[in-house]
Amino acid sequence: MTKPVVAVVATFEESHFARVRPVVAALAAAGADTYVFTHRRFEAEVADDGGRFVDLYAGRPLEVLGDDSSPTAVREVTYAAHYADSVIEEMGSLNAQVIAYDTFAVVGRVAGHVLGIPYVNLCSGHNIDPERHLPQLYANPRFHIADVCHRAVERLREDYGMKEASPFFAMAALSPHLNVYGEPPQFLTPAEREVFEPVAFFGSLPRAELVPTKNGVRTNTDEVKVYVSFGTVIWRHFVPVAMAALGAIARAVAQRPGTEALITLGGAALAADAIRGLEQPGVRIEPYVDQWEALRTASMFVTHHGMKSTHEALVNEVPMLSYPFFWDQPSMATRCQELGLAVAMSETPSPQCTLSEADVHRAIDHVLSNRDTLHDRLAEARQWELDVIGNRPVVARQIIDLA
Repeated sequence: MTKPVVAVVATFEESHFARVRPVVAALAAAGADTYVFTHRRFEAEVADDGGRFVDLYAGRPLEVLGDDSSPTAVREVTYAAHYADSVIEEMGSLNAQVIAYDTFAVVGRVAGHVLGIPYVNLCSGHNIDPERHLPQLYANPRFHIADVCHRAVERLREDYGMKEASPFFAMAALSPHLNVYGEPPQFLTPAEREVFEPVAFFGSLPRAELVPTKNGVRTNTDEVKVYVSFGTVIWRHFVPVAMAALGAIARAVAQRPGTEALITLGGAALAADAIRGLEQPGVRIEPYVDQWEALRTASMFVTHHGMKSTHEALVNEVPMLSYPFFWDQPSMATRCQELGLAVAMSETPSPQCTLSEADVHRAIDHVLSNRDTLHDRLAEARQWELDVIGNRPVVARQIIDLA
């Protein structure tokens, strides 16, 4: 029998591709001929996961479109309108029967609509309800929509019949066929879940064999190791706020005997004097670290609550200190606090709030004084992660069966 053919579309963003990888692996393991349209730097990973690499940007470069919209995800709408015909032709030549696309990869959504085949949204972010989030995006004064993007939206609506297209289509395009959610089901309330129906829960962590075993290091209460990371995207938009927060954390840690901190700057290109301003006794600053390894020995994790970072912390059973910046991060922080997995860094929490040394001391003390309760909840959450990973063959079959 001929193998079912699934086309998977992922953007050039590394964090988004990382969430797509386990889907590719599951589809390939389930017997699908899985073509992965993405950036050429991910070619080796696609092969490792059992997929067939297709260069999404070969002859279709993003850079020549002249779209300076902000945030950069908006440019995926322009890309889709400009290159949809080319991508559709290539997918048609492969006889694709189902398209699975990262939410940001708008061109995959367009291709499925035009080809008239089922298209599956690989949800990007925590609880992104378009009805709630789109008004926030339009009202954000930091965002800029270029004229070329507005013209792209008009083309998607008029030429491709996508009446729901908008400049923020890359952030909120659900599928009527299936939405594959990147977290365990416990991260959505029953009412929130209705927005994503039909929905299948897949998680966002790597394949099961790559998930680390449980870590017992943190049972040593005489030594406190604070790992601090705000990811990578934060550094494109919020450098002053991030540096101010890191400064308060570094100073507070230096005041605490027996406490150490590892701060990673997510590869951001920062001035040397700015980095020196963070230097304190007991504080190590690195441009980039292996997060899996850092979490293995951490007593607690100060995080912006990106999806990847949050769920990596959970599977490592590391209590989180919440300092969200934007988009889905505040709601992710709130949900983790509701589930007993995280503590707010500030007593008056809000995105990008001013953080004091007293706030840092209070949050660290809260984790230490509630260590047993937090670890019980984290052990439960780790099992949620393992359960959703274990169910991946079933979800892969759901996707394939749409063919």
